[in-house]
Amino acid sequence: MPKEFQVRFKEALNVSGAFDNCFFHTYLLHLIANDLDLPDNLFTFKSIAGGSSQASELQKRFPNSDSLSIFAEYAQRHHPERPPVASSFIFEKILVLGFLMREWFATKMAQTPEIANSLEESVLTKFKSYKDFRAFMEKGELLSGPEGVLYKANEQFLEYLCQHPKQGGLNPDEQRFKQYFADANENVDLALKNFWQREGYQNYCKLIAEPNIKLSYIEVKPVIEMLGQPLAIYDAGNRSTITDIPGNGSIPKMDTKLHVLEGHYYLLRTDKTEHLLGEYERSLKQYTKEREEVLEVVGNKLQSADSKSSLLVGAICPKGHLGKEPFTLLLEKIDSVSDFAQTHKSQEEQQRLAQQRLEEIHKEQQRLEKLHKEQQRLEELHKEQQRLEELHKEQQRLEELHKEQQRLEELHKEQQRLEELHKEQQRLEELHKEQQRLEEPHEHQLVQEKAVEERPIASNKFHQDFIAAIEVLKQKMKDFKNNPDFEKDPKLREAYHATETLYKALDDEGQCYFNQQPSKEAYNNFRANCKTHINTAREKLDKHRGWEKILLNVFAMIVTLGIGYAVAAGVNVLMNQGKFTFFSTDSSTKLDDIEKHVDNKAAPAA
Repeated sequence: MPKEFQVRFKEALNVSGAFDNCFFHTYLLHLIANDLDLPDNLFTFKSIAGGSSQASELQKRFPNSDSLSIFAEYAQRHHPERPPVASSFIFEKILVLGFLMREWFATKMAQTPEIANSLEESVLTKFKSYKDFRAFMEKGELLSGPEGVLYKANEQFLEYLCQHPKQGGLNPDEQRFKQYFADANENVDLALKNFWQREGYQNYCKLIAEPNIKLSYIEVKPVIEMLGQPLAIYDAGNRSTITDIPGNGSIPKMDTKLHVLEGHYYLLRTDKTEHLLGEYERSLKQYTKEREEVLEVVGNKLQSADSKSSLLVGAICPKGHLGKEPFTLLLEKIDSVSDFAQTHKSQEEQQRLAQQRLEEIHKEQQRLEKLHKEQQRLEELHKEQQRLEELHKEQQRLEELHKEQQRLEELHKEQQRLEELHKEQQRLEELHKEQQRLEEPHEHQLVQEKAVEERPIASNKFHQDFIAAIEVLKQKMKDFKNNPDFEKDPKLREAYHATETLYKALDDEGQCYFNQQPSKEAYNNFRANCKTHINTAREKLDKHRGWEKILLNVFAMIVTLGIGYAVAAGVNVLMNQGKFTFFSTDSSTKLDDIEKHVDNKAAPAA
């Protein structure tokens, strides 16, 4: 009987995040465990990252899926007395395939202009937001934020955008960037659009192809949708649905949970995938244990890694501990495993050929001995040849009679068998009809359950982003409660309850505001109420370090999303220019700057 969702959620498989390929490891496990095909050209495609990329190097060593059996061949020949933790060597295969799948995704994106076109509008908005926020934020904060991959891929252009028109000497890149604006007659939107289509999108795809770059689900969603893969991503903390892609109903759904702060994925199991995912889980635990043992070694860590049963443990050790790049260690170990296996296969082949030759010689000797004996026998029988010929004719006659008798008996048995088959066919038809009758209510129940699962969580994109913005308060509540001194320290409990009260109050305000028709009055009430709730909470939370910045960021997101929701509906929200006096002077100035920048965007919609 299938497990309930709550049990599957709790027992979800922890997937390796090596090289920040966690999502691709998860997707590959889903495909292989469900007996689904890998992309046809996964081992042969030409990567957008070039001929010396990680995927290209691995394609030279693994020309097809069968070549991945090298790990099992190595273990069988190197340590035949030691059974592997996972006979499928699924961990090693997934680690290798993760590089191929990542660059395949990025290359597929780069070759699909429809994806670039679908992203264009939101990208232009994000580019302009970069310039707006850059006026009062450090570049590092933006590059490490939710849009970090997009911003980092186009960092040089965005920095130029913030200074355009730049005075003084320009380097070659800046001269190229300036030309976009000149060609567009200083129309910023047109200049940004042309840059995105000619350079920006390809920059974005190339950065997605690079390992050790943590991606959000936004980066992989376009290709997942193009493949028709049904995918659900749930928040590992509160089980809310982050995204749900319906995909092709004939493809098994991929249920995952995501630890948002860490960007780490877990794969929910099914009855079909349980066995293979169990092997992966055991192998990952062994790798984790032996990696810790290697890192604890005071001397030669690389030598220690080579001695472990986990073949690729050196490649998943943190950079800098073993004296070489992790991917270099991966290639060296694969080459070592391949050389060892090929050498032993060659030796085994030579031994096989030698043994085969000895057996052929022995068979030839036996054949000659038999011929000699046969010759003697024929000489002895020559005298009785005539008598034997007569006996032979008689024997042939008897054999023909015997064959006829056997034929008649076989006909009789065949007739009996056909009668039994006819009866069995009738019985199976009756069973089939009964099975159809029993399945009808079960199918009705599945339709009802699916309808329940597909209910939406938030009413619109702004509401979803609002929920995500205040999610940091829930995380801080957990931090307070997980503090070892929580039960003894009344200040911690007081801060916990203040945070809880603030979260519920802001959530209620969001439910009210984002589910009604936008208006200037509604926005002003929403903003004023949120400001009051935050001001009340500060009386208790200011005692704790870092809270002023947290509340500043939360209120900034509330202002931005509130205005965005109103502007999207065509409402011109004009703001009061008063200071946020319940923050420090610097913090209040930042909030005023945010409102001014958002105000400037809202004005043309009037």
